[in-house]
This record gives sequence, structure tokens and C-alpha cells, in this order.
Amino acid sequence: MIFNYLARLAFTIGILLSILSAQVLVPQVKIIDTGSRGYINNPAWSLDSKLLAFEFKPQNASTLIMILDVNQGISAVNLFAKPTSTSSLLVSIDKESMRLPQWSHLRANTLYILHSGNRPRLLSKIEQISTKKIPLNTSSIKHLDKTIKQESQIVEYYPVKINAAEYIFAKQQNTPDMIEFTDLFGILAKLSGLKMYVDGSELIDSFSFSKLSPKFLLCKGQDNQKQIIMGKMKIHKGQLESVDYEIIKVDKSSSSALQEPSFSPFSDHLLAYLEVSKNLQGMASYDLKIYSRNNHESYQITNSIYRNEENKTSQPLSTSYAWHTIENYIFFIDKLSNRSIHYADYTDLENIIVKELPIELEFVENLCVSPDGKYLTAITSSNSAPGSEDALNQMHLIMLDTK
Repeated sequence: MIFNYLARLAFTIGILLSILSAQVLVPQVKIIDTGSRGYINNPAWSLDSKLLAFEFKPQNASTLIMILDVNQGISAVNLFAKPTSTSSLLVSIDKESMRLPQWSHLRANTLYILHSGNRPRLLSKIEQISTKKIPLNTSSIKHLDKTIKQESQIVEYYPVKINAAEYIFAKQQNTPDMIEFTDLFGILAKLSGLKMYVDGSELIDSFSFSKLSPKFLLCKGQDNQKQIIMGKMKIHKGQLESVDYEIIKVDKSSSSALQEPSFSPFSDHLLAYLEVSKNLQGMASYDLKIYSRNNHESYQITNSIYRNEENKTSQPLSTSYAWHTIENYIFFIDKLSNRSIHYADYTDLENIIVKELPIELEFVENLCVSPDGKYLTAITSSNSAPGSEDALNQMHLIMLDTK
């Protein structure tokens, strides 16, 4: 009897200690200065966590790319200078659009963008970016569309390092049921075998890649028929030879849909995803869950995650949740607390601990964690009427201290 009491006491103390240890200390929050009001989208961190690139659309102007050097303060600068010529024969930078910045995973300070000039959303890159050289001339943009034979607008893309090579994986507007890839020396090629799992009537809703191995996750299908598929790529002599596919069969209700699967940064056996349900009035609610491939079980983190459904098509790099890259945390936006930031400690999947981040920040739209785990960016609506549809927004730089 005494033994049972001591065992229960030890178990209770263990739970209390885990709750106390599951905390994120936030020493400082800063608003990134863009120089003017506008709309911010799709933040992307460089691999060394020193540079943050993001879209910025000033009022009544085209979208441009801005760069923040976290070691130089909180003022972001325009990546490109405005042209000095007023000739009508030249395409003004103000009439161009630049979207979806993504840093190379192989080449330091190389940034990919989608550049729209004479044609929309052309894959391009800028090499050897240094804040000492910014703003750059647009002549430094290297267009890759002819080399890779890009046929239509790129909707979503990711640079991925596999062994010693870097590939670009992309989805084009004219082939929403296909993912294509290139090593940037050859043309875009279709992923081998994908047609067997995604037929012409289905759409690929999203896709993402493991940080640990040549694997990816994609979500495909329509409404409650959506499925999560994992692909394992086989590389032979530096070439992507074939892909093995597996349907991830997570438990869900017959009327719900799946969205936004992604691997844990620490294990390919753990993945997070959203399960979407609608009530009789057609209002959607979202659950954030973790699935373990080891025991084929799903664990709920929250049933009140916020997802900006309307703007998702313009923010493919943006999610309503973000894995911490160093600790066993997932940050997410909680819709029941005016869209504040919460985080979950998933060290023990049977006892996931959820807390609110101790900062005064509401109406959050997007979260992004730096590779070194020191920074969390949060894009918020900013207007006299919080949450209004025409609100311009701000990006906050949150310095994380996890213990």
C-alpha cells in the first residue's frame, strides 16, 4: 500500500515537473520597420538565421522583396533599387512583382524568387546577397525559366538539398495535380509514379519536405476525400531515380478533410496536420494533430487553431502552425483568444502540454521559426479596427528563450 502511494506520488511530481519545464520565456518583441504601411506575406529565413526575406506590398504599388538583417537592427530594406531612368521603353520596378522568396539550402546567401515582368511568376535567383550591397540592381536577377522550360506560373515551390545537390520542387498553375523538379541544369521533370496516386481530377493542396531525409508529404484530393501521401525519393549517382509512395492513413471522421501535413524537424516518424470539419451552417473548424508513424496513432493538440482560409492561396509558405527547430514545441494561432500565439510541448504525446505565449499580441495571421530556433516571426493585422478585412499588417520579431 505504501509502495502504491509512493508510486502515485512520484508520478504526480513527474507530471508537475514536466508542466513547469514546458515553458518558453520571451524576453523581447520588436516590430519590423518596413518604412511605410503595406501588406506583408511569406517570410523566409536564411539557413544561418541572420537574414529574413519577405514580401511587402506598399499601398498602390507592386509587391517587392525586403530583407532584414537581425544583427543590424529592425529596419528592413528593399532588396532592389528603383530605376533612375524614366524612359517608357524600360519596365519600371514599380510595375513588376516579386513573390515567394526562398533561400537556397546549398549556396550561402542565394535567394530564389518568382519574378513577374513580361511573364508572370518566373523562377529566378539572386546570388551572394549581402546587406552591405543592398539595394541591388535588377540586372542581378538571373531568370531560370528558359533553362528549366517553365511553362506556366509557379504556384508553390521549395529548394531542397539532397546529398550534395540542390533541387527545386514546384507546382505549376497548368498542372495542379503534379509536382515537378529540376536540379537547375535541366528542364522540369514530373515526379516518377505520382500519377498512380493523384489522378487528373484531383488537386495537390500542399506539399512539404523532410529536413532529415529525401522524403516529402503531400495532401491531395477534394474535401473529405483528401489523403496524405508520403514519398521517399531514391537517389542514384546524383540523380533522382524513383519515388516510393505510401498513403498515411490517419484516423478522421468521414465528413472531415485533411490539410497541411509536415514532418517534425527531429523525426520523420512524427508529422503534424490539420483536420477540418464543418457544422450545419458551413462554418469550418480546425484541429491540429500529431500523427506517429511508429504506433499509427493521432494525438490532438488543439481544436481551436486559426487558419486564414481566404488568403491561403496567396500565402503558400505561410501556415497557422510552426515547429520549433530545436525544442519539442509547436507554435500555433489560437482563434478563441483573439488569435494569440500558443505553443504545445509534445515531448510526451500522451500528455501534450499547451500554454499561451506570454506576450501581448493578437490577430496573428502567420508564424515562422528561424532555423536556429532563436526567433519567431508573427504577422498580425494592424488597423484601427482589428481584424478588419482591409487591414494592413505588421511583422513582429520575437526573441525566443526556451527552457
